[in-house]
Amino acid sequence: MRALLSEDPKLEVVSECHDGKKLVEEALRLKPDLILCDLSMPKMNGLDAIREIKKTLPDTKFIVLTIHKERQIFEKAVQMGVEGYVLKEDIFDHLKFTINTVLQGGKSYSSKITEALALGQGQERSELAIELLTRREREILRLAALGHTNREIADELGISVRTVESHRANVMQKLDLKNIQELITFALRHGIVSLEEMDD
Repeated sequence: MRALLSEDPKLEVVSECHDGKKLVEEALRLKPDLILCDLSMPKMNGLDAIREIKKTLPDTKFIVLTIHKERQIFEKAVQMGVEGYVLKEDIFDHLKFTINTVLQGGKSYSSKITEALALGQGQERSELAIELLTRREREILRLAALGHTNREIADELGISVRTVESHRANVMQKLDLKNIQELITFALRHGIVSLEEMDD
């Protein structure tokens, strides 16, 4: 793991911990930007350690590294604000991408987890999809649902039309939406826009 991380000059490993209590102590002492955390640790499990650390360091980002594919564990981690969830079997393929995504303010969860959830209830799938949207993608989703054109969205957010088109395509893909009507319906159903706003 250290060798894998050392390949990126932008990353610095400041500490390694072998149990949950030590992780909490080191996190509070060092205040790291990002913590890679196992769920199965002696003395204190990963979720309890994350909960303790977030009380004092709410801005510290977490990527969970685990063998657990159970829905309940994954959903609990997401509810606690974990930004990344990587299965140990995928570490060498996906960890670097997940780290970069999380440090840039995004979220990244193992495709094997999200694919499994996609087979479940539609509401659960939708809620997970919303979690995967970046702040910018949520802004564009809202403005598009209100009927703004790509040019109008670009002008309002101070970005290029090409950037809007790229983000909008990502939104449609992540939410599995086929057209603007499905986008509007999704935004209304999840409270991203209201009927009153659309009437205005």
